[in-house]
Amino acid sequence: TKAADNEDVPFMETSPEAKAEAKDPWVMTLSGRIEKRFLFLTILAKGLLPFSIFRKELVFLPVTAKGDGLAIFNAGQLLADGNEHAARWIQETESIWNANRTNENMSIFERLNYNGLLSIQDINASTVVLYNTSGTNLTAAVIDKSTLLDHHLSSGFIVDHKTYYYYPHSIEEGDYLCAILNSGVVNERIKAYQPQGLYGPRDIHRRPFEVCPIPKYDPTDVIHGRLTGLGEACRSKMRTMSGKMAGSVGRLRTFA
Repeated sequence: TKAADNEDVPFMETSPEAKAEAKDPWVMTLSGRIEKRFLFLTILAKGLLPFSIFRKELVFLPVTAKGDGLAIFNAGQLLADGNEHAARWIQETESIWNANRTNENMSIFERLNYNGLLSIQDINASTVVLYNTSGTNLTAAVIDKSTLLDHHLSSGFIVDHKTYYYYPHSIEEGDYLCAILNSGVVNERIKAYQPQGLYGPRDIHRRPFEVCPIPKYDPTDVIHGRLTGLGEACRSKMRTMSGKMAGSVGRLRTFA
């Protein structure tokens, strides 16, 4: 992404990295202006480190907060509300989708909100725990949105579909859960249940909670308090180190 002078309707371009990773017929570049209110931050699975994040991404989504969830707009609704730039993006992407989609029964909006996984998100939640849906090793981080949303173009945080998420009731509960999810105990316990891929165990999904009897957080439990303290200490240490780290995400996770 890149922005020009007008921050209310910045000029944006699709990611060169996404283009490099795409397969036909989705290898393309789109660009144009978009109203700032439809730009959000997300964290891809490859941006997750234990107790921290390595990178964050700026994305365009035709959504806005509605109660405890999100409302999704089509091009006509966007245009009727005066959002001509976002409407133009949606019109173009919908045309591309309709010309190339393999599932004839699924619209671009049904795919975007597959199984309702986008519209149920609470953009107003202050804290979120994320972990990767696939990969050899489990990696989890608790995100305090007040410190994450420092991008001048971002209107909020949206969870990517390749990460599982949980909204903890407090940062202490988030630290507790991350201390457990990042432990060698849980990581090793799920190995026997992960399908084998070309490079080792894959697919984590719900296995940490299906295989391991993780207790619900109790702030009065002494052991839970110790785990919370460990999680906070690791998060604090990673916060000071993550900006100085470089290399592939696999190497960074091992180092972390």
